[in-house]
Amino acid sequence: MPKQIVKIYFSGKIHPTPLWREDVCKTLESKSGCKILALDPTKFEPGFDLNHQNAMLLVGRNSYMIQQADFVFVNLTDDISVGGSQEMLIAKHFGIPLIGLAPKEGKFNKSKEVVVGRMYTDFIHPYVKLSCDAIAETVEEVAEFIVSYLKEPKPSKNMGIIDQALVYYQKQHCANDLYLNQKFKT
Repeated sequence: MPKQIVKIYFSGKIHPTPLWREDVCKTLESKSGCKILALDPTKFEPGFDLNHQNAMLLVGRNSYMIQQADFVFVNLTDDISVGGSQEMLIAKHFGIPLIGLAPKEGKFNKSKEVVVGRMYTDFIHPYVKLSCDAIAETVEEVAEFIVSYLKEPKPSKNMGIIDQALVYYQKQHCANDLYLNQKFKT
C-alpha cells in the first residue's frame, strides 16, 4: 500500500543549517509513516523570478502554498520573522492546521516567565497558544500530531479566534480595565 502523502508548508525563520528542512521531513516521514511533501517558500526552479521586492508575487505565492497545504509547520525560533508570523495568520485565514515547534525554554515556551512584573509557570506565548492547533517541543511530537490528526481530523482554528478573543475580553474583562476605560472615555 502506498504511503499517504502529506503536504506541509514550512514557515518561520530560515534555519542556518541548509538541510534542516530536509532533515525535519525525514524525521516526520520516519515517525509518521507518511510521505512528506515539503512546500518550501525558499525553493524555486531556475527561470522563475522570485523577486523579493515584488510583494504581491511573494505574498501571493506563499499564500497559495499555504492554501494547498495539509498542515503549516512554523519553526518558532527566538527571532521568528515578520513573514513567519504573517504566515501563521494566513494559515488561520484558510483554516489550515498550524503546528508550532516551540522548544522548551525557547522564547515562546518557558517553564517560568516574568511578564510586566508577574511570574507565570508553564508559559506559552499568548499569540502562539491562541493560533496554533498544536504546540510541539520536538519534531517527533509534530509527527505524533500529524498521525493523530490524520486518524481523527478536527476542525482547525481559523480567523474566528480573533473575534472570539475580542468578545471574551469585552464580556469578561473590559469593564474592569480601568486603563482602557480612561483612554476611551468620551
